[in-house]
Amino acid sequence: MNFEVSLWVGCGFVLIILEFFLPGLVSVFLGIAAILTGIIIYLQWISGIVQTLGAWMALSVFLILTVRQVVAKFWPPDSEYKYTEEDADAVGQIVEVSKTIHSSHSEGRIRFQGTNWPARCIEGTIKKGSHAVIKYRDNISWVVDKPELPLQRHKKEKEN
Repeated sequence: MNFEVSLWVGCGFVLIILEFFLPGLVSVFLGIAAILTGIIIYLQWISGIVQTLGAWMALSVFLILTVRQVVAKFWPPDSEYKYTEEDADAVGQIVEVSKTIHSSHSEGRIRFQGTNWPARCIEGTIKKGSHAVIKYRDNISWVVDKPELPLQRHKKEKEN
């Protein structure tokens, strides 16, 4: 086996191992393409640096665009949603409604931490000038609901 074949196969294995440290199902397919390129060179189907790099790029693009989606269905990426500290601190806060809020869209606004934020409510409508309770954040919009208790009673209970 010549040096060029060993180089391509070795780089292929390095790229495959690199997938454990850089997950995303990209480097593994670059590595498989490198190994296949090494095999093609060994079989003497191609020669020269231009053909070799062209074969590796073509194989890489093919594997990433086709096989990656199939493999991703069986091994989906690890993802989870976590509240940030800011979100966790905001939940349950009473805010003033600065523009009428509807459940169907995020065109309503609330006043929270000295800033106007886009908001929508869980159901119904909350009119401008009334108060709402923050439930959670959906992207950049806060999702709010009508307070369960009258505002004065809620403030007193919060102080105790």
